[in-house]
Amino acid sequence: MIHRDRIEAARNAAIVRPDPFSVSTAVELWTDPHISQQMLSAHLNPHLDAASRTGPFIDGSLRWIIDRFELGPDSRVLDLGCGPGLYVNGLARSGASATGLDVSSRSLAHARSVAAAENLRASYIESNYLSTDLDGQFDLIVMIFCDIGVLSSTDRAQLFSNVRRWLSPTGSFLFDAHSVAEFETRTEEAVEAPQLMNGFWSAEDYHGFKNTFVYEDTRLALDKYTIVGPDGSRVFYNWAQCFEPEQLTEELGEAGLVSELLGDVAGGTYDATSREFALIGTVP
Repeated sequence: MIHRDRIEAARNAAIVRPDPFSVSTAVELWTDPHISQQMLSAHLNPHLDAASRTGPFIDGSLRWIIDRFELGPDSRVLDLGCGPGLYVNGLARSGASATGLDVSSRSLAHARSVAAAENLRASYIESNYLSTDLDGQFDLIVMIFCDIGVLSSTDRAQLFSNVRRWLSPTGSFLFDAHSVAEFETRTEEAVEAPQLMNGFWSAEDYHGFKNTFVYEDTRLALDKYTIVGPDGSRVFYNWAQCFEPEQLTEELGEAGLVSELLGDVAGGTYDATSREFALIGTVP
């Protein structure tokens, strides 16, 4: 049983608004034994638009990517934050040599098992794409599901610098992002419940708080989860930066890449009222 004094202390701490990107728990979300299993289950549910896109969207996106970038046996592809390999293995089915990079050993184990069962040209590296280095150059680099929004401006600059270094002279970088229209849906709220999100955060008994903070001046939102268990408390921070396309176009330009604006990573047409958009960065 969790003592009421501990819950009250966590309630008071949960309402504290942190400075933007002053703390990050992105790696912990993907490496905690229990939470990573919940994340993998969400990834693999083709009907759930949560950790991954829905199955039909992924299928359409893969078809468009393979056609647009003319992938085949001579192509080298890299997926940053690849999760359980839904895109890596899908792109490898075109005959391309595909590499996935992620911090979640559980997700990578699933990805490797699928690749091995199908004898795909897919390989996986357990590492953080901000701090790793890779040999060789890639014809296509992808980062999908608006993962750019969890990065501070400093981390984005590091990411774009890495991508520019890893791209072949004719390579492309495809990624998506949350838009201003997405930011306009975000509101501040506080939710509290025993076993918040139906046991997502722990296999043990716990009491959870979800506090959403909105930073109007920077189009940034934060879902802060405070989880109180029998032995202590943990806090997880889910940052979600939203962008004007021009901002990311400028940042790509600073890294030496030119941009093309799309509606999504399935080749949709850009719509300013949509909650997301996509960019292709290429070497000039």
